[in-house]
Amino acid sequence: MSVTFFPPLFEQRQMWVLGVLRRENVKAVLDVGCGEGSLLIALCNPAPWLATPDRDSAERFKILRVSHLHGLDISSHDLQNTIVSTSPPSESSREYAYYSRAIRWEPLQVQIWKGSLASVNKAFIGVESIVSTEVIEHLHDEELSKFAPILLGVYHPRLLLITTPSYTFNARFTAPKDGSQSMPSDEDSKVRDGGFLDPTRRSKRVFRHPDHKFEWTIREFEEWCTNTAQKWGYTVHTGGIGKPMEEDGWGRDSELGYATQTAVFTRLDGAKHERLRAENAREYLQGSRRGVELLATHYHVPHPAVTSPPQSNEMILELIKEEIDRGEDNKILLRYLWIEERICCACSGRIGMLIGAINAAENVVRLHITDPGALEDWVVELIGSSKRRKENLWEDRQDDDADTYNGVPDQETEDQLEELEDIERENNDLREDVSMEPEEAIAPSGWRAWGVDSSNSGNWGFRADESSHGGWGAVNHCTGDGGWGREDVGSSWEV
Repeated sequence: MSVTFFPPLFEQRQMWVLGVLRRENVKAVLDVGCGEGSLLIALCNPAPWLATPDRDSAERFKILRVSHLHGLDISSHDLQNTIVSTSPPSESSREYAYYSRAIRWEPLQVQIWKGSLASVNKAFIGVESIVSTEVIEHLHDEELSKFAPILLGVYHPRLLLITTPSYTFNARFTAPKDGSQSMPSDEDSKVRDGGFLDPTRRSKRVFRHPDHKFEWTIREFEEWCTNTAQKWGYTVHTGGIGKPMEEDGWGRDSELGYATQTAVFTRLDGAKHERLRAENAREYLQGSRRGVELLATHYHVPHPAVTSPPQSNEMILELIKEEIDRGEDNKILLRYLWIEERICCACSGRIGMLIGAINAAENVVRLHITDPGALEDWVVELIGSSKRRKENLWEDRQDDDADTYNGVPDQETEDQLEELEDIERENNDLREDVSMEPEEAIAPSGWRAWGVDSSNSGNWGFRADESSHGGWGAVNHCTGDGGWGREDVGSSWEV
């Protein structure tokens, strides 16, 4: 049966993680089971400008401003890739960086660790947030028994984000045994095409990956999350990611839910909850510390312009006029002005300086704000210019162009314009800025057009994991048409 996802499921998981971190204004992240560093790469992308002291602006424009990153895994091979891909690019190699080569305005420290999550690392105690995507289902019983005590008890982050496959959803990959609408059961191994029998032999379930030690149903996952949250002084919100592009032929889409289950644990503060966590975690604080090794520390240094005073409004205005004069239009998107290094550096990384310079010269330039919350769509107009808007290029041109009549372009010219628009749309899609997309967004929009490079698709920090060599479920293989356990890279359901 064909079961496909768009975007691919691993991308949807990463978009969900980034959306939650952005919404919660997270500054420090520990990625447990980081694999080859897909999430860390995304989080290495710099914020486009310095944080503003204006609280309203900060709330309006939700931007990730991570200052500390930790990656933990057990695979030496994967971690070597992670070390390379999260290292600061040299000036000569910026265009080849795995993530955005946009100017960095705020410092970032990245530390890559090798070791087991069952071993306590003092460096992780009190970290603001922990992310565990497609990891927990790979754990043996001993590691699983220490997962919550160490992550929620010893480290007690403000947030813990978990994703794991939904066993309930697995029924979607085959037809019901008797044509009825039925949920998967422990006996379903007799009718499943492909898949992997439970390697622990505790059940007759069929899993999506040969290294999965279990896969929880929706009910089992919710029960584990609820009990865990109560024991360690947290609240928890469960949900899901990944609806197939195809409708189920037996009408089971609603009851089978999402391919991936999600949970956000939020710490309860106060003396009562702190004592609860401390008492429950006491025995684990004496646990093994061996095997946790710091492999690399990277320091991403801000641009020198951040320490320089901003240029005057007059100087910034001249740079704006020069940039508009370089184009064919008397209007330009604010974001296009900002990605010009000489302009953002003249503002010392403070976009408020650019906006202030524009507002201070209303007789020369004008700022058009259609949506106060969509800064990427704000337009700067050079007043008094004879240039025309591109979309009005053909207005009043009947006397100037022999190929037009009454201002209407001939068909050949119109086709050329449509082709250019298609190319621009494709380029915008390639430049999709996932690090700044809203949590619920799927289609590219908004910040994609900031024109920054990244790993292999132009996105801010999206790099498809095309292979994996071990670790805690860093495998992000996706099949092209559904099925069980295939490893051709595509856009389907696996993991």
